[in-house]
Amino acid sequence: LRGEMTLEESGENLLDMMTRTCNGRLTAQEVLGHEEFILTKLYRSA
Repeated sequence: LRGEMTLEESGENLLDMMTRTCNGRLTAQEVLGHEEFILTKLYRSA
């Protein structure tokens, strides 16, 4: 968003972060002990 890296670099960073998380690294939320979670409804249910 700030133009500090290319789309390819951003994709590599995202893939690296996802790989580390899948291999057991804690997320920032888990480290901070935050336990709330909510899925925002983006559509009208039938």
